[in-house]
Amino acid sequence: MAESYEPDPYRSMIGMLCIDSLNRLWVMSGLYDGAVFRVYDTDTGDYLFTSALRTDEFHEDVMPVIGKYGILGFDPTTEEWPRVYMIAPEDASLFQN
Repeated sequence: MAESYEPDPYRSMIGMLCIDSLNRLWVMSGLYDGAVFRVYDTDTGDYLFTSALRTDEFHEDVMPVIGKYGILGFDPTTEEWPRVYMIAPEDASLFQN
């Protein structure tokens, strides 16, 4: 299957890299229209889980940033002014020790 894979030449394989408060590496895939992350343990390099930001039609352009305090989203294309969102994960323990 990997031999027949042809990536889109106009998309980056990696859209963003972030480190969270638990020292995990969040790698945003550039292959999807939405924000899809593969999360890795930075100590061992082991893959942990995949996470995606679910958006609605009003928040399609929100760019998430994973940080020490959780997930922030920035939307530069609103009708009034740019906005920053604090995004709460569905699993509350995602950013807690």
